[in-house]
Amino acid sequence: MGETAPLLHTSPSPRPSSPLLRLPAELRLKIYSYVAPEFSLRHPPSQYTGLIYTCQQTRAELENEFLKGFTTFLNDFKDVMQKRRREIINFKEPTSIYEMGNFMITRQLRPDMFKSEDPFMPALAGYYFDCLTIKTREASSGRFGDGHRLSEGREPVYAGLVQRIVRFLARYLGQFPGYERRPSAQKIIFEFEKPSIEYGWYLKDAEWSLCGNEAWRMRVEKSGEGKVLRAVFEPAPGCYHAREKKERRKKD
Repeated sequence: MGETAPLLHTSPSPRPSSPLLRLPAELRLKIYSYVAPEFSLRHPPSQYTGLIYTCQQTRAELENEFLKGFTTFLNDFKDVMQKRRREIINFKEPTSIYEMGNFMITRQLRPDMFKSEDPFMPALAGYYFDCLTIKTREASSGRFGDGHRLSEGREPVYAGLVQRIVRFLARYLGQFPGYERRPSAQKIIFEFEKPSIEYGWYLKDAEWSLCGNEAWRMRVEKSGEGKVLRAVFEPAPGCYHAREKKERRKKD
């Protein structure tokens, strides 16, 4: 008879010290639903970062729940844009909380972008993105604005359309006073599909649209060749304290 292999004595996995982590996963998720926002970007990060950074297991479980909620919102939002505007928006579904907070959406270039009847910005206004990037793409027909194709010699027309769109975005941002800064994003980037030197002059009008606004400032980013790559909207310094100042004036 062959020799019997010795039994391997393996120690059991250490029991989690936290009573929360000893609960079944289904119960933990139920508890999370009471103490953490259902969809994180609808609330200031301060409401859930404590749970996110408690431990790796808690972060992984919450991240999965947040991503499911965000993906559901994105798919519903995509349907709304297609039904109301016949516009297809493109995005990559995020796979982490970081990608949720730094999100990019590609839109078709249209002259009515960001006008009052466009549901795009109102739908995203309450979400606390670290950075929301809106990238443009030319219509599949190659036509835009006044119906002309973008071809050689048409760059000023394209630049004029870009100016109009960015001005509408600036006006949307500028309608909110500093104590009610919206959208709630920390930064909004409008990225151009076709960088151009022409945009520099055309975008001055969009900057003027924010003059006197307490909440937002606009700047342009250029390439080494001087071509304008994107318009960047960021909160004006001190705008977070404007609401507190208003409350103090009421008390006085």
